[in-house]
Amino acid sequence: MKIIIFGGTTEGGKLAQMLAANGFSVTLFVATEYAQNILPPMKDCTIIVGRIDESEMARHFRDNPCDVVIDATHPYASQATHNIRRACEVTNTAYRRLLRAGSPENAGDILSVADVADAVELLRYESGNIFLAIGSKDLEPFTALDNFTERCYVRILPMVESLQKVIGLGFRNENIICMQGPFDEHMNLAMLAATDARFLVTKNSGDIGGFEAKITAAAQCGCRVIVIDRPEEEAGFSFDELCEQFGIKNENAGATNVVDAFFPLFIDMKGKRVLIVGGGNIAERRANICGRSGQK
Repeated sequence: MKIIIFGGTTEGGKLAQMLAANGFSVTLFVATEYAQNILPPMKDCTIIVGRIDESEMARHFRDNPCDVVIDATHPYASQATHNIRRACEVTNTAYRRLLRAGSPENAGDILSVADVADAVELLRYESGNIFLAIGSKDLEPFTALDNFTERCYVRILPMVESLQKVIGLGFRNENIICMQGPFDEHMNLAMLAATDARFLVTKNSGDIGGFEAKITAAAQCGCRVIVIDRPEEEAGFSFDELCEQFGIKNENAGATNVVDAFFPLFIDMKGKRVLIVGGGNIAERRANICGRSGQK
C-alpha cells in the first residue's frame, strides 16, 4: 500500500515512521531541511523536502499514484491543508486528515481571539512587554504596535530563514529567542520572567506543541494569555484512529505526554554535573535553570 504524508509535525513524522516500519510504502513531504533534520530515525521512507503548491501536488499524485494521502500538517497551516485537499479532489485521490487535539484553556487569565489581527488590535490599547510564541510567519502585523521593538519578544525556530525574516521586520536581536520546543513549564516561566512579559500570545497547538506548559507558566507569573483560535473546525481522525485503520498498534496510546526539562543546548542534562563559566545575569539564569532541573 502506497501512502503519501504531508507534514514535518511531531505526529506526522511518528506516523510515517510507524507505517514504514510495518511494510507500507511511505513518501513524506516536509517544507524545510530543518523539519527533515528533527524527524525520528526511519527506514524505508522517502522524504521530499520543499514547499509545493496545489498544482505541483496534483502533478506528483498523477505521476506517482498512491492509495491515500494523509494531511499531517500543523493545525494552523490552513493554506497547506486547502492545497492538499484540492489536489486530492482533482486527482481523485483518497484524503485523510490527521487531527491534533487542542488543549482546554482553563488556567490563568486567558483571552481568545479569532486571528492575529484581533490580537494586535487588542494589544494596541495595552501597555507592557509582549512575548510572541506564534512562530515567524505571523509576526509582521505586530510591527504596527507602538514601540514594538522595545515591547515585543519573539520565540522562533532556530532556522536561518526565520531569523532573517524577523530581523528584517525590525525586531531587536536581543529580543529574539531561537530555540526548538516544545518547552516545559519551567523553561516557559524562566523566559516570561526574563522578558518581564505582561502578555503571552500563542496558538492552541495542543499538548504536543507545549500549549498547557505555556499557559500554566503564564498563570504563575501573572502574565495574560492571548490565544489565537484555530482557523476552522476540521473533520478527520486522531493519531490512534489512523493507526487502527492501517492495522497498526500504537504502543504509546493513552500515555501522558510528558516533556522533560532540557537545558537550551538540546542536551539532556538531567543528573549531570555542570560547570558554568561566566558571570552576570545570563549565567545566573542558567544556574537557576540547572538547579531547578536537578543538576549539580
